[in-house]
Amino acid sequence: MDIACQPILGDPEFPLRDELRFALAKIDTAFGDIAYPAGPRVLRDDRILSVLRSCAHVCHAAHMTYTDAAGKQSERVVAPYGFYGMRGSLYMVAPLVSGGSVVDGSVRVYNVSRVDAASEEPKTRFSVPQDFSVDDYRRLPFQFGPTTCVATFEAPASSIQEVEGLSFGRGLRHRRECGGLDR
Repeated sequence: MDIACQPILGDPEFPLRDELRFALAKIDTAFGDIAYPAGPRVLRDDRILSVLRSCAHVCHAAHMTYTDAAGKQSERVVAPYGFYGMRGSLYMVAPLVSGGSVVDGSVRVYNVSRVDAASEEPKTRFSVPQDFSVDDYRRLPFQFGPTTCVATFEAPASSIQEVEGLSFGRGLRHRRECGGLDR
């Protein structure tokens, strides 16, 4: 793991290297203190957070301008389902809204410090699903988004439940004759 991660940890163009170092520190002390300080991005405007929280509270959609980790800016209409904090950053869990309705399968996590502007869409209402839990989306930033690479891990059969819990059900499992588990 150390050897595989070293190139991207040293790459200043990799936007999530601090988060990766933080995650690796949890499993290997060679990566330093897990109390790694939060990055330089902070909430630029408390009014943005106020609008987003208000939208979540009254179940109105929010129109926002968002800059992703790669620096690409876009405008979106979202339904703020909930918020959580991690390592000094605040995250919002929200699906996209299109044509006045929540888009199925579009729930994602947004770093609130990357929201450049937000306004309430009072005519567009939404309902938070009864089975929604913000804890289901609590991840480190490098765990968000599409798969960018594939890795294989082997674990003893006695650790299958632990591996499934740590992977949040993502990935494929294959049993081998030796009783291990590929991830």
